[in-house]
Amino acid sequence: MKTNGTDFDNIKKSSDAKGGKILSAFCSVIGTIGVIVIILLCIPVTIPGFLGYRIYNVVSESMEPALPVGSIIYSKTVEPSGLEEGDIIVFNNNGMTVTHRVVRNDTDAKELITKGDANSQEDPTPVRYGSVIGKAGLHIPYMGGFFEFFTSLKGKIYLMGILVASFVLMIIGSSLKDKSLKDAESNP
Repeated sequence: MKTNGTDFDNIKKSSDAKGGKILSAFCSVIGTIGVIVIILLCIPVTIPGFLGYRIYNVVSESMEPALPVGSIIYSKTVEPSGLEEGDIIVFNNNGMTVTHRVVRNDTDAKELITKGDANSQEDPTPVRYGSVIGKAGLHIPYMGGFFEFFTSLKGKIYLMGILVASFVLMIIGSSLKDKSLKDAESNP
């Protein structure tokens, strides 16, 4: 059986075109997934801020089991006089941010008596209304470490690196697709 070189050239071109399409699709898909993952990772940190919520990381066991260590809490500013027994609040206590449950609200003295769920006694010092940061709403268990890492400088650098790499992959995928289409048009 006799063949000429053009048959092998056509087979090679066809193989190269298929490989180019696969690599193009792979780069585009991986790049797109990377961008989507970054967006999804940023939503729990950014969107609540636009809605007036502040985010805190639970670092002590005083509110377990309701708020396990490593949870993130979303807190919204409220009028302290409207707080009720059982509400979980975030407040400033001598420069530290604390999250405890309201036991009593003394509206005459304008202070709250609080207690951590895991603590056997009420907090020794009442919380003045001016120290209340907000009322805790939604909390997400075990996301505190993630939140802490990705809001740090190192975490932001990682996120930016992943985002840039994702865009580069998308650009490579697009370029390979364009090259593959041009090659197909020039070699019918």
